[in-house]
Amino acid sequence: MSSYNGFFGASAGVAGALTGLLFVALSVSPERLHRTGGSLEHQAIAATAFTALIDALFVSLGGLVPGNGGTRESGLVLGVFGLTSSVGLTVRLWRARDRERLSRRWPYLLVLGIGMYAAQAVASAVTDAARSDEVSVAFIMAMFAVGIARSWELLGLRGGGLLDLLTERLDRPARPAGHADPYAVRVEVTDLADRLRAICMALPDVTERPSHGTPTWFVRGKRAFVQLWPDGHHDQRFPHLWCASVAEGQQALIAADPDRFFRPPYVGHRGWVGVRLDATPDWSEIAELCRDAYHVISAPRR
Repeated sequence: MSSYNGFFGASAGVAGALTGLLFVALSVSPERLHRTGGSLEHQAIAATAFTALIDALFVSLGGLVPGNGGTRESGLVLGVFGLTSSVGLTVRLWRARDRERLSRRWPYLLVLGIGMYAAQAVASAVTDAARSDEVSVAFIMAMFAVGIARSWELLGLRGGGLLDLLTERLDRPARPAGHADPYAVRVEVTDLADRLRAICMALPDVTERPSHGTPTWFVRGKRAFVQLWPDGHHDQRFPHLWCASVAEGQQALIAADPDRFFRPPYVGHRGWVGVRLDATPDWSEIAELCRDAYHVISAPRR
């Protein structure tokens, strides 16, 4: 019996649990994968997370098969599967780069994934059955790291560590030519805040203060009704706002124009709606949405 059986049993259980939890998380927040709140890149993040966790699961199960060579065969099959899947995602994202807003980091992450799966397939092919368990342990650990990191990113969480600092650096837009002052490129952001401030502060009993590090407007200083994300927020990497609404209003707006409206994370289940501001905003319509949001929040609770 392999000395790694205990490890493979535990890792199979953990991989199965994490895969199930990721399914549950996406089932209660499906907008992360749909056009109304996500993009092809977000679908690619989900695919890479699932692929890595499935790889860890089935290689671990291969290690529990009696005899030698179970991890060698499963590692080879899963390595080839992960490699072809990563190459396919890379091709899809490359073709979509002109029509979708993609981050600047996706090529680095997918190339890293391609290299990892290629290494797994090659190592499984050239390693003899007696040492395959030892080699597979390292790849299982790597797959857990990739699967958890991509799941963390998919769910919009930030750990504040070195990886977050690196990905933020990769996603930082290049300074336009001719702009010696780095603050000159933020005029548009300031304009967005000023326009929304003029709309919201004209309403009775409205106050403004930062919430989660971004401009937010409250009714009587307590309940938020509009929140601006000038630099984007987690999955939505474009300027936008969230405003309170009711479920029927949210659904109607998204159905009428899914390119501009979406169901935001965290508050979308309460009827709030996200509005993209990266094109030329219709400020009359936005003012109406903000007023409607104000009335939704200021109305007495039932």
